[in-house]
Amino acid sequence: MIMLIKTWDLSTCCKEQVMGDLRVLKHQGLQAGVYIFRNKVNLKSYVGSSVHLYNRIADYYYNNESHGKISIIISRALAKYTHSNFKLLVFLVSSTDSKYILFMEQLVIDILQPEYNILSVAGSPIGFKHSLESKEKIRQIAFKRGWKGETHPSFNTGKPVYLIEVLPEGLNLTATFSNIRCCSTTLAINRNTVSRRIASKKVFKYNGSSHILSFDLPHLLDP
Repeated sequence: MIMLIKTWDLSTCCKEQVMGDLRVLKHQGLQAGVYIFRNKVNLKSYVGSSVHLYNRIADYYYNNESHGKISIIISRALAKYTHSNFKLLVFLVSSTDSKYILFMEQLVIDILQPEYNILSVAGSPIGFKHSLESKEKIRQIAFKRGWKGETHPSFNTGKPVYLIEVLPEGLNLTATFSNIRCCSTTLAINRNTVSRRIASKKVFKYNGSSHILSFDLPHLLDP
């Protein structure tokens, strides 16, 4: 297997140079791997991966948040600080095995503990939708275990729910609710919607700002 490490200082390397280099590497069979955005102002990092790095990096330049394949946090940080205040480093490999790429990403996450990553697990479901087949499998598992509505183990057991604001510079804890019922009542949204948002970590608008709901406090939140 071939591996190559490539670095760009985005203050001196323009979009055309970065994408041109990635295009050449793609034609050489190096199209998959792990990428790191490093903010030179606050020294925070973001780690991601893709089997199509050329397309993924292009998404960050064109701010394509809508299809859910790029991190909204680092995307907005790039918009706030501009690309010129970041360095981009990629580990490119000749393998396009998605499991191996995620394994590489997890190693880098474990080493760097990147502040812009909401979760510390590679391949987290943030921004992605389950396929119909996956949804059916999840539904069948829940049905077999008797987890329907209020019988789900986390539905109303007193497990705290955190409302977290997504900002370009990181995350901010907006509110803490004692359970899903309390969260649903306070935010005036359906309990099933609360559960779905917790499970997917999908960003939604609340009081004009971007937020997520979570059972866990991400490590990058300030204490």
